[in-house]
Amino acid sequence: MDIRVRPGGSLDGNGAITGASVSADPDVISIDISAAAFVDPFGLVTLAAVTEEATRSGLGVNVSWPRGTDLRRYLARMHVADALGSLGVTCQLPEVNENPSGDRFLELTRFEGSDRGSELAEKVYNILSVDDLDDAKTLYSCVSEAIGNVTEHSEVGGGWAALQQYRREGRNEVVFAVADSGVGLRRTLSRHHSVNDDAQAVRLAAQFGISGTGDQARGRGIAGIAEKARERGGYMRLWSGRAEGLTGAPKGFLRVKRAVTYPGTVLSATLSYN
Repeated sequence: MDIRVRPGGSLDGNGAITGASVSADPDVISIDISAAAFVDPFGLVTLAAVTEEATRSGLGVNVSWPRGTDLRRYLARMHVADALGSLGVTCQLPEVNENPSGDRFLELTRFEGSDRGSELAEKVYNILSVDDLDDAKTLYSCVSEAIGNVTEHSEVGGGWAALQQYRREGRNEVVFAVADSGVGLRRTLSRHHSVNDDAQAVRLAAQFGISGTGDQARGRGIAGIAEKARERGGYMRLWSGRAEGLTGAPKGFLRVKRAVTYPGTVLSATLSYN
């Protein structure tokens, strides 16, 4: 799968998905973000997961890095060079000085098990606990379960996480994302549920009580994130296989079938807070 961001566009949920296409070269994937103006956590984890799947499959990876100096420095600060370097991909990014970030962001992080993934849940909790302690506790549990889903069901041992706080249009927002290069939602949920296609799998994953284990006590992670995102004027996006799902749309849960297969699952959520 190739990804190309249009000039002035963003490597975010919309830009990554609409910019995806079938690879022109069967032996190499191409990720062209040279003309990008912005990258968010969805874009960061997608970049890592797509690269991971390609290198695991023995494919080459050709990344065209942003021409803009500020964006190149941002990618360096978010540890993209370390992440892709661990996969054998050379990154043409500058060295930057790092100051403590607190909870402002979580750099692109590979997690295996709940240890590293817990950093994401903790930062979400810390950000929202000042605003609403009950919501913070709920989201800590939901994000932790979503991380556990990756390590338990993806069949690749772990995944990638990132987080960023923003100030937009007079309000505070936190955006976080989790991705893996595993078997995807359809195969995971098919173990205990009847699933016809990727679009149905994406919809089921956002419902309470639906999980890859069949245990109705589970299946609160993704659904809980979606619920809290809606309540806080944001949205949650899922991308798996040939389907994208978006909560918070005017008509509820919007499913879109895509022509390109994403190898695994990406989840991203945007939430407002005071």
